[in-house]
Amino acid sequence: KECMVESTVLVAGSYDGALLGFSVEVAQDSSPSSTPLFAFSAHAGCIKAVGAGGDLLVTGGTDHTIAVYNVRKKREYGKLLQQDGGGTLNCLRFFGSSHLLSAGDEGELCIWRTSDWECLLRMKGHRGAVLDIAIHPTGRMALSVAADSKLMLWNLLTGKCNYTYTLPQPSSLVRWTPTGNGYVVGTNAAFILFGLDGSAERRFCQAQGRQLCAAFATNELFASGGNDGALHVWDMKQPDEHGAPSNYSSLQGAHPARVKALECVSAGVVASASTNGEIKLWRIHRHDERPSAIQLLLTIPTRLRLTALGVSVIGDRSRPQQATKRAKAPTLACNGPAEARSASAGEVGVPALVSQ
Repeated sequence: KECMVESTVLVAGSYDGALLGFSVEVAQDSSPSSTPLFAFSAHAGCIKAVGAGGDLLVTGGTDHTIAVYNVRKKREYGKLLQQDGGGTLNCLRFFGSSHLLSAGDEGELCIWRTSDWECLLRMKGHRGAVLDIAIHPTGRMALSVAADSKLMLWNLLTGKCNYTYTLPQPSSLVRWTPTGNGYVVGTNAAFILFGLDGSAERRFCQAQGRQLCAAFATNELFASGGNDGALHVWDMKQPDEHGAPSNYSSLQGAHPARVKALECVSAGVVASASTNGEIKLWRIHRHDERPSAIQLLLTIPTRLRLTALGVSVIGDRSRPQQATKRAKAPTLACNGPAEARSASAGEVGVPALVSQ
C-alpha cells in the first residue's frame, strides 16, 4: 500500500523557461532544509505562472501553452492550449485539485476539469490582458483584474460576471482574505482593501517601490514584496489612524533585487523568489512571539532569473485516481464562444490535453 506521507515542494519558473523543484522541510523544533528534485526546460519562453493542486502542477507563459505535470510521479501529462493562436498565460489557480482556472493576454478566463482536462467554461468580459485571478475559499466565485483597469467578480457556477468595478489604475494583483469576507487589490500606488459587507475601501501601502507580489502569511498578517527588494508585513486586524491596515513590519534588503513572487507555504511561513535567482523561506509572526516579525529560515540559490513560484503539497490521496489520467482527444484548434457557457467535448472551442 502506498505511503501517505505529505511533503512540500517549491516550484520556481524562470525567464528562460526552466522549471526547478525543491522539497522543503520546515519544523518548529529543527532547522529547515531543502533537497533538489528536478530541473529542466519546460517552456520555449518565459514562465509567467505556476499553479499547484495536490499532486498536480501546471505552468504557463509566453509560449501560449499550459504544461501539466504530476509532481509526485515526476511525470508530464501534456500541454493545454487555452485558445487557437493563444496568448501569454499570466495566471493559473487551482480550486482543490479538481478544477483549474486560467487566464492571460486574450482577456478570457477558462475553467478546466482535471479529471479529463475538458474546458467547462469560457468567461469573457475584460478588454485587456487578465493579469491576476483569485478564487474564493468556497470555490463559488472568483475575482479577476486586468490591463483595462476593471475588477470583475465571477460566478463560477454560471460563468457570468456579477459585478464590475473600475479601479483608478490597472491592477496586477488580487487576493481574497483567508476568511473570504474581503479582498485586497494591488495597484502601482497602493493596496486597496475591500469588504464584502459593504464597508468602505481602505488604501494602504508605505513601501518605496511598486509591490509585485503578496500573500497572507496568517489570517491577520499580509506580506508583500516588490521592486525595492524589501518584504513588508501589514496587520489586517490592527488599523492605523485612518482605519487602514497598518505597516506592521518591514525588512529592507530581504532580496538584493526585485521580489517577483511570494507564496504561503504553511501558517506563518512564506516563500519568496527574486530575479537574482534566490528562493527564501521566511517565518512571519507577531513581535511578542519572537524578537523579529520577519525571520529568515532558508535560502536556496539558483543561477536563474526567477519569474514565478508555486507551492505543491504532495501525497494527498483524497482526490480521485481518475483525476490524473491522460486525455486521449487531440487539441481542438478553434476559437472559443463569444459568451461564457457550459461546454462539452466535441463542441467548438474546447481545447483538450495534447498527448505526448
